[in-house]
Formats: sequence, C-alpha cells, structure tokens
Amino acid sequence: MMLLQKAFEHFPRFHLQDFILRELNVDDAHDFFAYLSDPNVQKYLSSNDTPKDLEEARKEILYWSRLFYQKSSIYWGIADKKNKLIGSCGFNHFSITHRRGEISYDLSFDHWGEGIMTRAVKEICDFAINTLGLERIQATVAEDNVRSLKLLLNIGFEKEGLMKNYGVLH
Repeated sequence: MMLLQKAFEHFPRFHLQDFILRELNVDDAHDFFAYLSDPNVQKYLSSNDTPKDLEEARKEILYWSRLFYQKSSIYWGIADKKNKLIGSCGFNHFSITHRRGEISYDLSFDHWGEGIMTRAVKEICDFAINTLGLERIQATVAEDNVRSLKLLLNIGFEKEGLMKNYGVLH
C-alpha cells in the first residue's frame, strides 16, 4: 500500500528522447480534438471514444486527469518537444488488489510509424510493474488494428484470444 501512496504523490512525468509523457490538461483540448477527429485514428475508436466538439474534448481530458487525483488510474498526454499534445496513453482501469491493469492509447496519424507509441507503452508498463506492483497488464485491440497488435506483441504482450462481439465500432 505504501508503494501505491508514493506513486500518487506527484504526477509521474517521463522524458523519452523526442517526446514527453506528462499530465493532460484542458489546454490540450484543441490538439486532442484535432488528432482524434482524423478518420485514420477514428477507424479504431468507438463513437463513445471520439469527442464531437471542443467542449467534449475538454470534458474527456478532465475525466482522464481526475483519475490520478482519485487514485483510480493514470493517463498521460504524449507531447512533442514543443509541448504540443500528439497522443495519449495510460490505464483505463487498474486494480491494485488484483495487481492488474488495462491500457489504451491513441496517437496523431502524423506520428504513426515513428516508434513513439512503442516507447510510451513500454514506459507506462515498466512504471506499472516496478512502481505500482502490477503483475498483469492487458489491452483490448480491434481485430483489424494490425499495427496496434504488432506493437503489443513486439514488446512482450501475448495474444490470448478473440472476444467476439466485445464492442461495436461506429
């Protein structure tokens, strides 16, 4: 329990060469809305995960930000060196009791293929294992999201099966 309390003293920030994992804030709403509005990104999101306008983007950022202060989860903004939000990643949910968490992530289409998400996901998983004491980290990936599945397999995740009719996109 002491480990968990320490993890929530200050929002964890990571500098990873050409980008930063940092706390999301409402000033990110414009960038957040812009990259989530791209059809290439939306293809793998449900309509519930896509803000309809700038106000919904602000509300979603506030939701993800509050999770840290409620000690119920951690979600990072991915910012370039100029501090412009280009993506986000973190834990939709975790259970310290059961020592497991589920991650999700999204990234501006302009930055796909640069290895940013691979490094970000590795960093948050290392943090979850070494700081939060999690033993299981999982991700739910749309069956046709080959890039995301490949990313997870490349960093050590295992494909455990297909969850039929788990969710319907758009």
